[in-house]
Amino acid sequence: EIELEKEAGSEEKLFLLRELQERRIAHLLATSQSVTSETTRLKERAFARLNSAYATNKSTSILLTLILLAVTALVSVKVSRDIKTSISMLIEANEEATQGNFKARAHIRTGDEFQKLGKAFNLYMGTIEKKSSQLLRTIERLKKSDKANRQMFLNTSHELKTPITPIIIQAELLKKGKLGKLSAKQNESVTIMLRNMKRLDSLISDILEVSRVQAGSINLNASENNLRTIAAEVVKRFKQLAAQKKISLSSKIPEMKAYCDPNRIEEVLTNLVDNAIKFTSQGRITISAVKRGN
Repeated sequence: EIELEKEAGSEEKLFLLRELQERRIAHLLATSQSVTSETTRLKERAFARLNSAYATNKSTSILLTLILLAVTALVSVKVSRDIKTSISMLIEANEEATQGNFKARAHIRTGDEFQKLGKAFNLYMGTIEKKSSQLLRTIERLKKSDKANRQMFLNTSHELKTPITPIIIQAELLKKGKLGKLSAKQNESVTIMLRNMKRLDSLISDILEVSRVQAGSINLNASENNLRTIAAEVVKRFKQLAAQKKISLSSKIPEMKAYCDPNRIEEVLTNLVDNAIKFTSQGRITISAVKRGN
């Protein structure tokens, strides 16, 4: 080409040079189109492979996601079942404990916080069971001791009451002059002795009554009675004792019928009047009653 260009001086030579350049350009264009076509083909193949790989990876991802969801669901079901079972066991054990069964235990084997909670509950119940057993033994021991004390108390009261009855009888015989006439001072002395012996007999009777109540062996003989009559008998019994302390003792109970045990009502009124006289220096003591309802 250089030589042609140097020698170019005529139209023929210029024509040959132009034709040669056109062929070279055509060859370059053909080569360029071939390269472009090959590049396009390689690009399409590369995209095809990428799309295939993407589709494969997408299917794999979906499959893995489904597997993960299935595993998660199974784990959730198991955890939910374990939680429900653990709570149920704790509730059942607690209900048994509230009903007095201190041997109740929650056997939880989940390996989590619920198992720790069940272990703590079992330790707590073990302590309660131990303390409860100790308490029951103490109560039984106290019951036996109390029963023995009540029995001894009852026996002692009977032993005290046994000699009092003949002493009272003998004192009454003395007062009535059945064993010989008494002087005024002797009669006064016998009266004081008789009054105190009767008070002692009454105290022992009260003790026996309390013992019967504690033993649950008290009997009631109820019938229709006039409360005014019962109160009048109590006033008559304490009239002299009240007068010695300058106390006015009276009853203001009207005619009033009641279904009761007259002996028990008399005992109650006797104790009330006796305490009232004992803790009153002077004044007035009145027995009264009010009917309410039927």
